[in-house]
Amino acid sequence: MPDFAKPEENVPPLNYPEKDFVDPNLKKEDTPLYKDDANVTVIGVKGNRLCENWKEMDFDKQLLANIRNCRFVWPRKVQEAVLPFVVDGYDVQCQSETGTGKTASYLIPLIDNLMKQIHGRSLEAAPLCIVIAPTREFVEQIYQEARKLTNGTGITVVAAYGGKETDVEMLTHCNIICACLGRLLNLLKGIPKRYAQIKYLVVDEIDHFLQGNQKMDFLTLLKLLPSVQERQSLFFSPTLPTNALKKFEDEQNEYIKKVAEKERVKKQAAEQKRAKEALGVQIEDEYEIVQPVAIVAKKEKAAEKFVLYNHKKSVHITSVAASNQRIKYIIEQLPSEAAKFLHLTSRISEISRTSGTAPGEYRKIIIFVNTIDFADELTKDLTTAGFPADVIHSDLPQVERDEALSNFKNGKSNSRILVSVNLCSCGVDIPEMDFVINYNLPDSRKNIVEAKNIFIQRCGRTGRKESGTAITFYVESKDKLSAFWLREILQKANQDVPPFLKDRIGFESYMEQLSLE
Repeated sequence: MPDFAKPEENVPPLNYPEKDFVDPNLKKEDTPLYKDDANVTVIGVKGNRLCENWKEMDFDKQLLANIRNCRFVWPRKVQEAVLPFVVDGYDVQCQSETGTGKTASYLIPLIDNLMKQIHGRSLEAAPLCIVIAPTREFVEQIYQEARKLTNGTGITVVAAYGGKETDVEMLTHCNIICACLGRLLNLLKGIPKRYAQIKYLVVDEIDHFLQGNQKMDFLTLLKLLPSVQERQSLFFSPTLPTNALKKFEDEQNEYIKKVAEKERVKKQAAEQKRAKEALGVQIEDEYEIVQPVAIVAKKEKAAEKFVLYNHKKSVHITSVAASNQRIKYIIEQLPSEAAKFLHLTSRISEISRTSGTAPGEYRKIIIFVNTIDFADELTKDLTTAGFPADVIHSDLPQVERDEALSNFKNGKSNSRILVSVNLCSCGVDIPEMDFVINYNLPDSRKNIVEAKNIFIQRCGRTGRKESGTAITFYVESKDKLSAFWLREILQKANQDVPPFLKDRIGFESYMEQLSLE
């Protein structure tokens, strides 16, 4: 077995859960965690097998032991569907609600595939799998999960994101890289040949990479990787429309066509110029050219079509429910923005009082706002009012972000309330996370569909393994464009819609943007 020790140096001890997430004595179908998971639909293949228990997949014994140490008693519904397709080499596009075990659904089969290559002596001390995610905190979480599952297997994993010490040598001697995209591109800039060996590409929260500033970096990475026929591509997101990937491919192919047409016109003009000069005709002459200039164009080679994944061997897996059934959504109408802070402090106190906590103690609560400046301001106001609040956002140094999230996860008494922009909305799993408060709704005035997706991801920080509550402050003068999709989420979660959301405010704008998506 190759020596892959270097990436594992100076890392903290593994932190396995102390107890099972479910009662192992119950049948899988009888446990709330399994029953509350949305049913899964598989599109693109006729007939499919399910991974109903870990042992039937013929996983390596050490991997099975790691799965058990992670307290995964049996596969969740998404894992049942995804695992066999990954093992069989399919490209997978998976849309599933938050907290359903998507991370393990790709890590477990990929690690097993790599282990089988070790035993077959075909594995090099080189990166073979890249996992990218949109935030540092999410990448670190995936990395820690991968460390637990690779323990004792000979498979090595490293994390790469801004603020974390990672060198090129570490990347070249590991098998799995968990990374933020920008940091990954910077680190591997000097060793482009290493990209050619990548066999697996995993993109978690892929919708973040199909738009905005991340899109160009994502396209850069795809150009460096082996073709879709030579790699396995796995895409995951809780908010991935079925047509999002096709739309992205169509956009890139349209761009390729435009560039090719510009090059064709430019080349034709150059050929005409050379032909005229060969006939002794000056381009600058004002006289009419009597003798025609014949240009015989060679048949141009068609531009290579852009594809994100192998369409000939792919499957789309989606949850039937668009809303997490474990989350109780509460929408509270307030008269103005000015009324929010007093209502917030009252709500926090009420949550602690009615949740059985001791006097002066507080339940874990994440409060989401829309801007960094206001996150700092609200945190200061809460601490001044005597509440144990901390803040996390992208302007903070990485060490402060890590400390804030660690203190909150571990339930430190001075950090029971965490104010965040959208940094903690993507993928971050926090134990005993019972309450989320949307102090500000995502701004639907910019993009209604994106606002809805951000809301779903925020609320998904709770209700991951047990029931949770997402409270949202609604001010009609500012949030009326969000009314329709709020109503839609409540209806899909089989929950009552408050009267102030029952009209069709925002419907036309929402449907117009939805059709564009």
